[in-house]
Amino acid sequence: MEKTVKKIFVVDDDELANEALSSKLKDLGYDVSSAASSGEGAKLFENGEPDILAVDYLLSGQNGITFVENLKEKHPHMASRTLLMTSLDNEAYLPKALEAGIKYHIKKTSGNIDLVVEMLKNILKEEK
Repeated sequence: MEKTVKKIFVVDDDELANEALSSKLKDLGYDVSSAASSGEGAKLFENGEPDILAVDYLLSGQNGITFVENLKEKHPHMASRTLLMTSLDNEAYLPKALEAGIKYHIKKTSGNIDLVVEMLKNILKEEK
């Protein structure tokens, strides 16, 4: 049986974080598409949806939660397959994220890219 390559979308306006995460995931064999804004992120969905979405909370244009909420009409199950990343210390955004159906979140720092990758891999295992 042929193994299907998992598709991951990364939406993060922090260029270094986006590039580091996308590159690491590609090196692991994932099909990765990335965007630097909510507008670019929405365009990624024009050709289908990924197996998982990694989105930054503090996006230019709109926050990551609003971005995911706007996907719900055409991609109703995407929220449950989203990892919300943030560099914020304050977790005041969490109730809104949970209300939107986002059940995974992680504090993003330059030193924990491997932790973000491991979390994405674990979410993909859960979603089988």
